[in-house]
Amino acid sequence: MHTKIQPLLDWLKTASDNDVAETGTTRGYLRRIAYGQKTASAEMSSGIERATIGAVTRKTLRVSDWELIWPELAEHSSTLNANVRPKASAHQSADGAGNPSSALEASAR
Repeated sequence: MHTKIQPLLDWLKTASDNDVAETGTTRGYLRRIAYGQKTASAEMSSGIERATIGAVTRKTLRVSDWELIWPELAEHSSTLNANVRPKASAHQSADGAGNPSSALEASAR
């Protein structure tokens, strides 16, 4: 079963010839990718992502192996939530609770 890539089909409807040229391939080949008949190469996937200004991502184009080709994207996706800390509330900021640098400053005094 072929998986249709709807965002690519949508982009192709309004893409100029110059936009298509930025992908590194032809409009016809992009249609074949969009209908799941072909898989975009890693290089082509990057070109499509750039040309579509992120509307069609490398992850969308290479669902089965994007994390092997671009491991930095896989790292970023899996660690993003672990690295984001909630903002301290007003009362926490005042006493330094939840702020490691304030705790270090307080212990240095």
